[in-house]
Amino acid sequence: MLAEAAAFGTIYKAEAHNDLIGHLLTFSHATTLLWRHGHADLFRRASYPVRLLIKILRASQRLGPDTPIRLSSPSDKEPLAEALPLAEDPLTGDYWQLDHARWGWHFGHSFKFPYSFYELADLAGAEPAAAVKPTFAKVLAGFP
Repeated sequence: MLAEAAAFGTIYKAEAHNDLIGHLLTFSHATTLLWRHGHADLFRRASYPVRLLIKILRASQRLGPDTPIRLSSPSDKEPLAEALPLAEDPLTGDYWQLDHARWGWHFGHSFKFPYSFYELADLAGAEPAAAVKPTFAKVLAGFP
């Protein structure tokens, strides 16, 4: 899953794009927890929607800023803006001093996406975490 997230060259500030990438983190994290807690049947059932999400997102991994895309969410408007990485790391105090209220209901993403990312990265080892970190910073930055 971390390799899938690292494959994104461009992440758009679009609900139908960065939100799905972020949920790829949380869905993968949840299925991993099911497995770790001995729920193999539930893990297999939950893996199907995760694989569907990966399939959908793979089509957008190689998008460039000038690539025309089909908008899937009524809240997304063209032209789509590229998400720029956040400078603050969720493992530092600076990240938590940001004005997360500016994201409205998306505030929950400011703690659930980092938690899922770092938990999965710990399970995968330190090198994958370093490789995916720029992509992860773009996912967090993509919220309006």
